[in-house]
Amino acid sequence: MGMVFDWPVLKDLRTGLKAVFYGRSIGDQGRMSCRSGLYILSAGCLCALFLTLVACQAPLLHIRQDNAQRVLVAYRAKPVAAANQGRTDLTLHDCRRLVLSNSLDMHTALWDEQVKARTAQSTLPAMLPKIEGRYEYSQRDTLAWSRSDVIGQEGSFEVIGPGPGTGVTNWSTARTRAWSRGHIELKWSPMEAAMAYYFSRVRNNETDFAKYQRDRVAQKLIGSATAAFYRLLALQEALPRAEELVNKLVGVSSDLETVGDRGRTLDLYREKEKEYQETLRYSKARWSNAKARLSEIRVSIGKQRDLLAANMNVCPDDHFRVIGRLEPIPPWDLEPCKLEAAALLNRPEAFQADLTFLSSLDEQKRSIVKFFPKAEGFLGQYWDATKFLYHNGWTDGGLRVTWDLMQFTSDLLSYQAAKENVVKTDKERSLISMGILTQVRMETLDAISAYDRLKKAAELEVQARESYRIAQALDKGRSLVDSVSRHLGHVDARLKLCDLLEARIDKLLAAGELHAALADLHAAVGTNFPVSTAHPQAQDERRMAHQIMHLPKSVLGSAVGAVSDLIRR
Repeated sequence: MGMVFDWPVLKDLRTGLKAVFYGRSIGDQGRMSCRSGLYILSAGCLCALFLTLVACQAPLLHIRQDNAQRVLVAYRAKPVAAANQGRTDLTLHDCRRLVLSNSLDMHTALWDEQVKARTAQSTLPAMLPKIEGRYEYSQRDTLAWSRSDVIGQEGSFEVIGPGPGTGVTNWSTARTRAWSRGHIELKWSPMEAAMAYYFSRVRNNETDFAKYQRDRVAQKLIGSATAAFYRLLALQEALPRAEELVNKLVGVSSDLETVGDRGRTLDLYREKEKEYQETLRYSKARWSNAKARLSEIRVSIGKQRDLLAANMNVCPDDHFRVIGRLEPIPPWDLEPCKLEAAALLNRPEAFQADLTFLSSLDEQKRSIVKFFPKAEGFLGQYWDATKFLYHNGWTDGGLRVTWDLMQFTSDLLSYQAAKENVVKTDKERSLISMGILTQVRMETLDAISAYDRLKKAAELEVQARESYRIAQALDKGRSLVDSVSRHLGHVDARLKLCDLLEARIDKLLAAGELHAALADLHAAVGTNFPVSTAHPQAQDERRMAHQIMHLPKSVLGSAVGAVSDLIRR
């Protein structure tokens, strides 16, 4: 598809441009050329602008490749040593510090908070008087029909050329081809200022909403990183014991097979062959289970390392290990009533629901302001360069009052919607509070269950240790019995040692799960990053929080019972 150049059109364009820029007098043909030239020039400018905008847009594939490269190089490949001052051994404090400083979730929340703050600041000038400056310049390509504006000769025509004259020497304003005008005006409306005030309060609530969102992100990240830290620590300590368990079971099975091959001709072995075979099958089954558990532990270590590295925004393939202690278990009060009361004062979602409720109140007040007539005061300096005006500059001021019946009807309906929205947001914040109470109750039950599992694992370890001690004592007392019985007794002692290793592994994993459950409970209650620490409260608010925390247990119990009944219904 080609483009055909029409030389007469280009000639019209050249003629029109000369008329515009040089102000030459042109006839009918010239005026047609001028209009054609302006049309073509406008179309050319629009095409050039469109092509420029299209050319400036980068292809989506290049944008995706650039982002992928930045993620893989700047984030995914970041070594732990570079982020942790050259150290690859991470304590719990190091993990929490790296999570809060490097996590992209925190960076996003901080940027969102800054954006909301700037948006709230942008609403403040709307309450101030408006200062408006305006300048206009216009030029016609043809003369308007000119008539006289001389008193007594209005509407008389000018006679150009030979013939009797009319004496008309003054021309109306339609005679001029160009004019310019402008003004500087100061305007202020109390109604608009009031609406801008309530709108700014809504924006400020959105800024506080973003701050509490950042706090919630921090609580979730700290809880997730703490849980992954303790799970990884427990798995790291359980891994060498799991490997030792597999090696010991391999040795037991090998010894049983070797003794069985050598003693098939012995009468003593034939008498206890069935016991040998049962012991051999039992040890092989234990060996298979131990290998499966060892593989599961290694996979779990990889998962927890990836999760912890993702929270810290470092390379998961980097060699790092966590250091710390699983015991003693920190004391924790698992009374649901106290935890639920604390959660209502430390969970940012509750404060966010309150901010949404306050914003709905401000929107309702803003809708009330719209009922009043719009009054606007103005004062300005105006000028008009038209030479036919008596005064080209003047000062003007006054008050404009407008009221629209149809707009009033629309505002009335909007007010009803805003009023009902207040009731809805009030119900929503109660619903959010009940959801927080339920979540805390579930996490509390999980923590109690984890405590029970650890207690059971500790008791099994004590029993396994005692069984191993008894088996060792019996093995030492079999020096006078036959070799087959002595060998079976030695195998039994080694199997009891394997039982002890399994009990220790179970206890380590149970301790790690208990720490993880407590970390999740901390995050659910909000005490791992308290709102009162991030946002200092006023003295009366702290007093109110203290009173809520020390309500009678009967009151808290009845409230929690009512919430539970409502949830069950």
